[in-house]
Amino acid sequence: MNLEEYMKATLDEFDRFDLNQAYTRRVAVKPLYDFFQKLVIEMGVKNCHLLKGTLNPMALSSRWNLLKDYLKDTDRWDEIINRLQNMRNDTNHKDDYCPEKKNLQSIRQIVPEFRTWILLAATDYREQSEGLPFIDMYRRYSLIYIRRSSHIPSLALEQELFSKRLSEIEGFHDLTGEDFIQLINFVREVERYDQREFTCLRCGGRLEEYFESSECTTGSHFSGDLIRVIACDSCDYVKSREKS
Repeated sequence: MNLEEYMKATLDEFDRFDLNQAYTRRVAVKPLYDFFQKLVIEMGVKNCHLLKGTLNPMALSSRWNLLKDYLKDTDRWDEIINRLQNMRNDTNHKDDYCPEKKNLQSIRQIVPEFRTWILLAATDYREQSEGLPFIDMYRRYSLIYIRRSSHIPSLALEQELFSKRLSEIEGFHDLTGEDFIQLINFVREVERYDQREFTCLRCGGRLEEYFESSECTTGSHFSGDLIRVIACDSCDYVKSREKS
């Protein structure tokens, strides 16, 4: 099934649901979420040279955050992506949660605009990157992977040295063979870390990333934090649970 067929199948499935029924609205989140998941990963791999193995285990919000490094004018879609991610998390992890009909409908209505935008934005990136001078491409990829490594403590020294060297490079004539080797090795380490992060150490299954709210009430005051959880979808192993 190609991308167009997949997108049509997910939307057709969603459109068949009677959103007046509470349980049906829970089920309807899945095809809508799958539509965005598939579209984001396809654009990332096909047009932005992201690795499918890195993106595959990620939640929609994490895939989106990686893709944003490559596309323009992405901020206007953040609210939609985060809202859909929260609906998916709450549906999967809260038995009594039921998304509102208007919430589902508003996301469905924005689908044609989002699809048109991301197809054009991703294609534009690919075409522009093909015409960039090599030194500009080197800088762009270096900065992207420096940002991606910011959450990896074991790469802190490599990141510092790589950033320092990048600041010294003013033009193509400054690049050496060692610079290319350093970039390749740095990219490999970041990708390896991201892929290891989503492999269960207990059973070898796939770790899934999701977000849940931590709610507490003190007197008449309510407060809540968004918690990023990485847990296995095959056993009860939880790798991490921390504030996002």
